[in-house]
Amino acid sequence: MSTEACRKYLAERTAKNPTHADNWNHLAIVLESMGRYEEALNAVDRALSIHPGFRAARITRAFLLSDTGQGDAAIREFRDLGGGELDEFDTVFSLGILSMRHGWQETGLSQLCRAEALRPHAPYVVAYLAAALQEVGETSAAYERSKGIEAALKQRGVDDLVPGLGILVSDPNFYGRWDNPFLAKVPIFRAHVLRAAGEEKAAQEELLYANRHLPGYSPLVVAMARDFLASDRIDEARRWLSASILMSDDDSEARCELAFLHARLGDIQAAQTELQASVSLRPLFPDLRYHLGLLLLELGRNEEAAHQFERALVLKPDYGQCAIHFASLELQRGEARKALKRLNADGVASWPEAQLLAATAQLQLGEKQLATGRLKAALVTDPANEEVQHLLRSLEVEV
Repeated sequence: MSTEACRKYLAERTAKNPTHADNWNHLAIVLESMGRYEEALNAVDRALSIHPGFRAARITRAFLLSDTGQGDAAIREFRDLGGGELDEFDTVFSLGILSMRHGWQETGLSQLCRAEALRPHAPYVVAYLAAALQEVGETSAAYERSKGIEAALKQRGVDDLVPGLGILVSDPNFYGRWDNPFLAKVPIFRAHVLRAAGEEKAAQEELLYANRHLPGYSPLVVAMARDFLASDRIDEARRWLSASILMSDDDSEARCELAFLHARLGDIQAAQTELQASVSLRPLFPDLRYHLGLLLLELGRNEEAAHQFERALVLKPDYGQCAIHFASLELQRGEARKALKRLNADGVASWPEAQLLAATAQLQLGEKQLATGRLKAALVTDPANEEVQHLLRSLEVEV
C-alpha cells in the first residue's frame, strides 16, 4: 500500500469534513512523510486556523519548519504553547527529538530524560534516550538503557506480542534520525486503507512491523488492538490494550478502548472503572465524560451520570447526544423547564428525539397543544418514528 493512497484517503476526509482539525493535521503528517513540506504546512495551518490551541498540530508545524531549515522558528512553536502544555509528554518528548536533530544536545538530552521520567516503562522512549546518550558519547549509559528495555519487555510479559519486538529497540541508527514522532501514525493510516480494501492480513502486517520499531507507542498499540477487534479476536485485543497500559500508565486512549471492550462483553462495572481512569487522565475531553455518563446510566447511577453529562456540555455546549441524555434525566427528576430549555438549544432542537423529549416536557407542564405541535414536527423529519407516532395517537385519543 502506497503512502499516496493514504494521502488521497485523508484528502477526501478533509474535503468531506473541512472543519475537522484532526483531519488536516493527519494529512499534514502524511504529506511530511512524502517530503511534500509546503503542502504539509498549508494543511497544518488549516488545522490551526480551526483550532489554534491544537498542540499536536503545533508540534507537527514545528517539525515541518525544521524540515525546511527553519530551526529557530520551529523552537518558537514550542514556546508558543505555554502553560501546562509544556509539561505534557508529547511536548517534552517532541522537543527533545527536535533539539537533538539540530545539535542542541544539552536541551535534547534534558527533555528526553524528562520524557523517560514521564513514561519510564515505554520502550520506545527509553530507546530514543539511549540513542541520545550514544550521540553525546555516553556509550555505557546508552548500553545500560538498551539492555533495560529488553528486560522491561520481558518483565511486563509483552516481549512476545510481536515476533522480534525487542530486536530494533537498541538500534541508534533508527532512532538517531530524529524524525517527527507523529510520523509513526502513517502506518496506522496505511493499515486503515488496506483493511478498507479487504487486505486484512496486509493491514495487520503493517501494524506489526510498525510496533516492532516503536514498542509501546500508544497509537500503534491501540491501532493493533482495534485491528484485532475488527476480526473479533477479543482476547488478543484485550492483551494488547493491557500491555499498552502497562507500558504507559497514562494511556487514556488504551483505557478508553479497554472500557468499550469490557462493555461489549457485558462487564459494565469493569468498563466504568477503566473509563473513570481515562476521564481522570483527560478531564477536558467531553467524549470521555459522555461515554462515562452512559456507563453510569447502565449501572443505575443516574446522579453521577447527570454530573458527567453536565461537565461534558460545559466543555462542548453543542454536544447534541449528550444534551439528549441529560434532558432525559432532568425529565425523570421532574425538571421539565430545564429539560425544555436544553432541548430548544441550537444544534439539537430539530432532532426527532429532541422533539419527542420536548413534547414529554410540555406534557409535564400541561401544554398539550404545544406538545402535539412538537410531535407533528418530529414526524416531518422522521415519519417512521414509532415512539412519536404512539405518543401522538394517545394525545389525539384524549382529545
